[in-house]
Amino acid sequence: MFEFKSKAETLFILDKKLKKSKIPKLVFFTKENFIKNKEKIFTDISKLGVDKLIVRSSSSSEDQQEFSNAGAFLSISNVDHSNKSALESAITDVFGSYSKSGNWNDTSEDEQVLVQSMVDKVSMSGVLFTKELSTGAPYYCINYDDKTGATDTITSGSAIESRTLYVLKNKWRDLTSKRFLSLLDAVTEIEELTKLDSLDIEFTVTKDEKVMLLQVRPLSLKNKWSPGIDNKIYNILEGESKFLSESFFENPIGLTSNILGRMPDWNPAEIIGTSPARLSYSLYRYLITDWVWAEARRNMGYSFTYGQPLMRSVAGHPFIDVKKSFSSFLPSELNKKLKNKLVDHWLSELRKKPHLHDKIEFEVALTAWSFDMNDRMERLLPKSLSKEDRDLINNSYKKLTKELIEGKKASIEENLDKVKLLDDTIFEINPEESDLQINNIAKVLNETIHYGTIPFSILARHGFIAIQLLKSLVSKNIINEEQENNFLYSIETVASEFNNDCYLLGSGKIDETTFFSKYGHLRPGTYDITSSRYDQRNIESYKTKLKKEGKKNLFELSPTQIESIENELKNNYFKISVKEFFEYCREAIKAREYSKFIFTKKLSYAIDLISSWGSGLGLDPEELAHLDIKSILDLQTES
Repeated sequence: MFEFKSKAETLFILDKKLKKSKIPKLVFFTKENFIKNKEKIFTDISKLGVDKLIVRSSSSSEDQQEFSNAGAFLSISNVDHSNKSALESAITDVFGSYSKSGNWNDTSEDEQVLVQSMVDKVSMSGVLFTKELSTGAPYYCINYDDKTGATDTITSGSAIESRTLYVLKNKWRDLTSKRFLSLLDAVTEIEELTKLDSLDIEFTVTKDEKVMLLQVRPLSLKNKWSPGIDNKIYNILEGESKFLSESFFENPIGLTSNILGRMPDWNPAEIIGTSPARLSYSLYRYLITDWVWAEARRNMGYSFTYGQPLMRSVAGHPFIDVKKSFSSFLPSELNKKLKNKLVDHWLSELRKKPHLHDKIEFEVALTAWSFDMNDRMERLLPKSLSKEDRDLINNSYKKLTKELIEGKKASIEENLDKVKLLDDTIFEINPEESDLQINNIAKVLNETIHYGTIPFSILARHGFIAIQLLKSLVSKNIINEEQENNFLYSIETVASEFNNDCYLLGSGKIDETTFFSKYGHLRPGTYDITSSRYDQRNIESYKTKLKKEGKKNLFELSPTQIESIENELKNNYFKISVKEFFEYCREAIKAREYSKFIFTKKLSYAIDLISSWGSGLGLDPEELAHLDIKSILDLQTES
């Protein structure tokens, strides 16, 4: 194995062996040698043949196999080679940085200093670790500065704007950047030469893509890493690669390869974040995206996709299967061939317009009928469809939407009744007194599904349909945007009540007990066990002196507008009045907010039960966050 010595000696040895990188010209010497042969050393430095020098530390306490004092000592750059006084001052200052007193006289005589030529025309500089520092995972971790042209901003911590690139070690040749390819080609040569795969390398890459090495040392964290981490990571990523290949190239629905997105449909990026802990992710799957989402849509008359999870984790990041999402927004009565055409077209359009990932239900796909359906069909359907197909699509969406609005299928009322049942049972189990905590966790989660997330999923879709209908009235110039906003502003939702109660709390009109009895269960991270409840936080953060604005502009319609809406409803065979239409919209939007508020109360309670169970085993929330909910529920006992 390669024997690492001082920084200077290591660079000197490597300089004779490396072919894919270079070491800037160097001279190194001990303190004793500098005292005895100062003029000769100045002569040797002058022979480097450069104008600007850097005087660097090469202490015996740096760069050891067991530990590192990286960055602990002084380096002085841009020293003029012709100014002996400045050069000598820089050398003595660097020697002085080795002693606690800062006096070079207190430095051992066998300590070394390294003088090198300054690298110019720098494209990027930084530090590369050949393993991920906290776990030892097999990634090249490159912290770099490609803005300033300086060589030491990363190592000194002075970089205003730095970047980090992680490259899987067995895939680095797949990079397309020439400068990173040059750098990693040089690094693999060093790994082969030193027989070490855990190195800390300080580098620069010049504008002509030459790699210059400023330091090479072994990483001192190896004994803290989990054994076998390389194989674990490679096996996981191989499985993810297989999944992605199957997702994108096997096409049971349509012809266009699939798309995975973080923001479409149930939007995991917003709800659980882009890198959720395992418990958060698994709770979201268990309560929503494994089958609940599909059951809710089936109940509403959409295509049946039961047993097909909507969300998948790829290397720890949650993604929505967009093909499944699009398929689930189709009326069940459409024939398979037509469904395939629509899904295929929408996937193609989203691929062309990736900025619409968070707007697919408005700008990419059809999900419900609206008053401006003809215009939306013109924008969102394939041009090749026949008039017969277009009529079939229009009539299918109209039938589905009419049945929902008129309460013939998955009505707002029946689903609100289920949510109210959930609200009535929230505190029936005391986690402190329970001797069957796992069974109770399962019971609470099952109640949350059947009386919470299924009806919430239905009510949330009602809310979306209401918003789309209102927007379509604006699109057809029947009402204006101000009237739409006035209508929405007039609806008393949980959110508006919360804002008002924050004012009442801040003005002393309600006390914190009253406030927390209503909102204490809420968590900023709804599915996150490490996110404390509102009633576990500082009460001051909820107080506000800003009173909710009054309804300055009431929602009103002119007789002409009422007549226009009546005609729209009548011409499209809706058996409701204008008043009933707006009442539907109002109730749908309110119900969405209310049902979410109630089911998250039950979910928060389930998280409390998990925390209580874990506490009994000596596990804190940070540790519990790494468990899968199904693994916890598998511990249930028969009763």
